[in-house]
Amino acid sequence: MPTTSTRVGQFSTLVGLPDFLFPWVDHFYESMEIELISLLNGDALDGETITDHWVASTAVGVPHDVKMFLERSYKRGVLDRDSQHRYSAANFHTRYDIWALFESWQDIPDDIKYLINAWEKDYYQDRHRPMVADLKQDHPRNTAERWPEYLLLHEAEALIDAVAHVYLWPCNCRAMMGKCRKPIYTCLRFSNHRDLGWEISKHRAKAIMHAANSKGLMQSGEISVAPDGTVGGALCNCCADCCFPDQLARREGLERLWPLSRYLAVHDHAACDSCGRCVRRCPFDAFLWQPADAGSRRVHYRPDRCRGCGLCLSVCPQGAVSLQHLPPPTAAGVVTWYLHTPQGRLDPQGASRKPPSPTQIDFETK
Repeated sequence: MPTTSTRVGQFSTLVGLPDFLFPWVDHFYESMEIELISLLNGDALDGETITDHWVASTAVGVPHDVKMFLERSYKRGVLDRDSQHRYSAANFHTRYDIWALFESWQDIPDDIKYLINAWEKDYYQDRHRPMVADLKQDHPRNTAERWPEYLLLHEAEALIDAVAHVYLWPCNCRAMMGKCRKPIYTCLRFSNHRDLGWEISKHRAKAIMHAANSKGLMQSGEISVAPDGTVGGALCNCCADCCFPDQLARREGLERLWPLSRYLAVHDHAACDSCGRCVRRCPFDAFLWQPADAGSRRVHYRPDRCRGCGLCLSVCPQGAVSLQHLPPPTAAGVVTWYLHTPQGRLDPQGASRKPPSPTQIDFETK
């Protein structure tokens, strides 16, 4: 059924579609999905009620199997589903997330892509504004909420060992932003939202993490801890070009707090042979070249730029880089807090520092 400007306008209001995407609505929603959301009109209804309403309406093109259509729309991020199996329209932020992860930019021009991502980053910032305010005021963190923290490899391994299940997802930040060509299938989630990820073994999860680290991706835990000790969230393998938390940190001046920096690199100038591996490796330009005598150059270290991600540590052949553990702020991080609880399930000293055996993993890149 052709979509009129009036119908699209009403539909856009229901899902919160930004105005600049009106001409592109058919790239994100099928005509029957638009009909369905218009039919729901902001309500949450079960499948049987939706079927009855749809058949009784004047809409053309009722799906042959409404139940299957509802489940597909749920997986596509078009619909939300509550614990009573009632369906309602998902907002466009949900749809965009799934669309960017699993579908295609197709022929959407770069200026529209820029507008979508700017809109999404504003939403991310607004959603985390209360947490940012707590950080700025050094308030204690609520461990039931997810806070990003940089992790070293052995800490990330311990985190993987502590969770019940690991699911492999594409990285939504790189899928949306597309500013680098780093591996994209690197997001290790601990729950399987909308059943779209692939459950993998912990051994494979560690192999993916180490492969990502070798490609220059930082490990960041976006972790929550329930009162019973259950760990939720994800282990992200992040770049500085696409990562939403890093971009929020730049906007808000939270470079040491979002994600939380728990270490600071220490550079032994005397031991350094200026091979330049740390210069190429550091995503924050903490290591850079500086002219030396007779036209040569030496590595210069800027500790004020260091975020404590540990990427430099893993490539220095001379052992000229070490990491100093920073005292936690009052707003102690979730992983930092949990590493020191009596449960001890994330004891970093008990985690293997040896990478898992090599595994053939095919990464798609953008």
